[in-house]
Amino acid sequence: QSPSQKFARLMLPATIAGNFELEVEFVRTKGNDAVAIIFPVGKSQLAMSLGWSKGGKNSIEFIDGETLFSETTGQVTTKKRHQLSVRVEVAQDTATVNTSLDGQALISWSGPVSKLKTHDGWKLKQLDSIGLGAQGASVTFHQVRVKMLSGQLSFIPRESRIASAPIPWDSGQQGTHVV
Repeated sequence: QSPSQKFARLMLPATIAGNFELEVEFVRTKGNDAVAIIFPVGKSQLAMSLGWSKGGKNSIEFIDGETLFSETTGQVTTKKRHQLSVRVEVAQDTATVNTSLDGQALISWSGPVSKLKTHDGWKLKQLDSIGLGAQGASVTFHQVRVKMLSGQLSFIPRESRIASAPIPWDSGQQGTHVV
């Protein structure tokens, strides 16, 4: 919850190195500002802000220092369950990010990873992790699913979360992981 707090966020205890699909199911239970999903893109990180500015704007921050807004109306409605899908693919220094909200295309972008930078308020300490956030809203996150397309998802063990080294997920490199 963050009815009045700016940039409340939670880093999930896993790291991602590679291409992946991310699905997050959530309900904004109160308020009319941002629900945020923070995710790695290569050696950078992006924040997808949904339903901010009185519920009417969706964006990715930042690409080449600018906010990229959705050209569609994908509205986040308070007290309604929503599903955000994000697909991230990186080949050499070029990233492709495709997002959809409730099955409708939202924002797509492709270009150099070097142009990406997270808004300082949403930035996670560990750039290769996923984060959930809220600003001016109370949000219940019901499920987070990660499907690795290539690379590795590693869980950070409880005893090491303050330290730095993650351990590899031992069920194989590919598949869907519920965090």
